[in-house]
Order: sequence, then C-alpha cells, then structure tokens
Amino acid sequence: MPRTLLLLVLAISIVLGLTGGVFFAPALTLAQFKVKYGPETQFLGYITGWFLLLVTLLAVLAWTQVWRRRPGYADLCYLLGL
Repeated sequence: MPRTLLLLVLAISIVLGLTGGVFFAPALTLAQFKVKYGPETQFLGYITGWFLLLVTLLAVLAWTQVWRRRPGYADLCYLLGL
C-alpha cells in the first residue's frame, strides 16, 4: 500500500508539473505564483521553467525507481521533499 501511494503521489506531481506551461504560457504560469509578467520578470519565467523541468525530471526518475523497486529511491524522494 505505501508503494502504491508513493507511485500515485509521484504520478500526480509529474502530471501537474506545470513545466510545459512556463515555456508555452509564461504569463499564466507566473500568475499562479502571484507575479505579474512583464519585461522585468521575463527572465524569472525562464528560470522558473527550467527549475520546474528539473523537478519534473526528478519525479520521473523517482517514479521509475519506485516502480522497479530499486533501493536508492528514498534518496530521490527526500530530495524532492526539499
């Protein structure tokens, strides 16, 4: 049961990663973080997109390690928890 719940939580985080939204609709995604999109915050949107892409890739890697029952999955889950 705990493994299934962990897989479900990781799958939700992968789907709701908002990574594509930052690159294709930066104004909408930054509005989710209460930031007004403009020339001053354009770079912030770019950095946020790459950070969310990193988090999504870590979630995918953790999901595959949990699915394959690898012993090192806990380290990635702790890293994502930070």
